[in-house]
Amino acid sequence: NKAMQDLLGLPEEEVLEKTPKEIFGLEQEHIVKELDDRTFSGETVNETRSLVMNNKQLFFNTIQTPLSMEHGEVTSIMGIVRDVTEHKRTEEALQESEERYRNVVENAGEFIWQLDTKGNFVFFNKYAEQVSGQKSVDWQGKHYTPFVHPDDLARVNKLEEDTLAGNIIEYETRIFNIKGKIVDLEIQAMPIYVEGEVIGTLNFGRDITERKKAGERLRESRNQLRSLARRLQMIREEERATIAREIHDDLGQSLTALKIDITWMKQNLGIVEEKRSAKIDVMLNLTNSTIKTVKRIATELRPGILDDLGLIPAIEWQAEEFRKRSDIQCNLQISVDEVIIEEDISIAVFRIFQESLTNIVRHSGATKIEVVINRKDDLLQMEVTDNGVGISEEQISSSRSLGLIGMNERVSVLKGKLTISRAAEGGTTVKVDIPLKRTQQSD
Repeated sequence: NKAMQDLLGLPEEEVLEKTPKEIFGLEQEHIVKELDDRTFSGETVNETRSLVMNNKQLFFNTIQTPLSMEHGEVTSIMGIVRDVTEHKRTEEALQESEERYRNVVENAGEFIWQLDTKGNFVFFNKYAEQVSGQKSVDWQGKHYTPFVHPDDLARVNKLEEDTLAGNIIEYETRIFNIKGKIVDLEIQAMPIYVEGEVIGTLNFGRDITERKKAGERLRESRNQLRSLARRLQMIREEERATIAREIHDDLGQSLTALKIDITWMKQNLGIVEEKRSAKIDVMLNLTNSTIKTVKRIATELRPGILDDLGLIPAIEWQAEEFRKRSDIQCNLQISVDEVIIEEDISIAVFRIFQESLTNIVRHSGATKIEVVINRKDDLLQMEVTDNGVGISEEQISSSRSLGLIGMNERVSVLKGKLTISRAAEGGTTVKVDIPLKRTQQSD
């Protein structure tokens, strides 16, 4: 017919009596011949095939059926051919677009899920599957409730209703991952429209757990710094008050008494020698007592042994003093050979050791302490372990644990690491690792 002539671009007289090879060429003859052979064998054919016509690839939907038969054999066939090229290309473009969309959704590094108007899952992407440990297909038609933190559920339900009402909503909530741990999500929810009617919601969720934790750590760090600043100011004032009181009460009174005695001796030089000698002895005793008081004050402010002999002798001296005062057994295991340590490192380690002993006396109820000091590569390591009640996680992280904050600050300044832990059977371990990059080991 005329449509076939237009399709082939040939008049009727040039088509009649010609074979498929003559019309479509040798390379495409088999396509047409295969359909014809099947129809002549008695089969009705309905297929879409691709042919090149006038140097253009076209798609044809062909319906062929046997028309007449003689002696049980098909002698002629009738065919209807439709050019479906545009439809085919539109279909392929749509399929390609859907594939691109699917790849974007499935490979996105964030949560993407769709809910129907009842809050049931239509799908969620692979990232959501990995985090939740659930398969999207298993949750189709099931409600989102089990995923949401119970404390957030009422709010999330209200926000879902607002989204279904046609609003684009942004909010934060908490869900549970495959291990049952909480994941903080930043969510953008939007309505899905079909022919002007909302059929569900499309949701995008970004994992902000680490960001939230970082924010919390930053806030906690700021609180700790404020507490430390107050603590340092308080310590400074306490030390000044202590020094003033000690000098006034002990050193001041002793020196006053010494002055009185010297004055008395000057006024009574005429008294017999024996009485003069006894008074001088009292003066010497008082002077010795005064010297001891001065030494004690100086030692408590800064042990001279730390400056004169170094860290290890100072640790040994402090441990012995601790044993005398507290009656707590203190065992030292030191495998560091006369390491020359810079002053700031020595002071930091010594003060941390002192603070550890103070905490043990105040809080642990321990009867024994093990102290291990060694050198590993370029690290100076100290570990103080007691057999007391043990420290809790709340105490370790509390902004009120000012002593622990001070210890951590001393280590941080030296780019070291402080670890405080509680053993399962009780007791607390304080471990310090400080780099010795500027340290030399003596011969």
